[in-house]
Amino acid sequence: MIKKIFFVFLLGCAVFAKTVSIDNVGEYIGDEVRVCGKVYSVYFAKNSKGQPTFLNIDGYYPNQKLTVVVWGIYKSRFSSLKNLKNKHICVKGYIEVYKNKFEIVLKNKNQLQIK
Repeated sequence: MIKKIFFVFLLGCAVFAKTVSIDNVGEYIGDEVRVCGKVYSVYFAKNSKGQPTFLNIDGYYPNQKLTVVVWGIYKSRFSSLKNLKNKHICVKGYIEVYKNKFEIVLKNKNQLQIK
């Protein structure tokens, strides 16, 4: 019985997010995906509710293809986010839409890979 439970647990851990092109993220709204691109700008909105940090991927705001959001309560889980400018990164998370822009919210450092 324990072996069966352990096997099912391992099977669940083996599920990986599908890697998609940043140009096609709109086809995956609500899905968990992995997306890669270049960080064009990093903005820490310290005076905004929730103190988010925004990483604009493959374009400068407001023409970015994807926005990666790290809310203030999760920021301490990441190394210096401002150092990601001009870096190529991959992020894993659920594609959401906010004000007609695609975004992924990061809560854990394992959702972010620096290439």
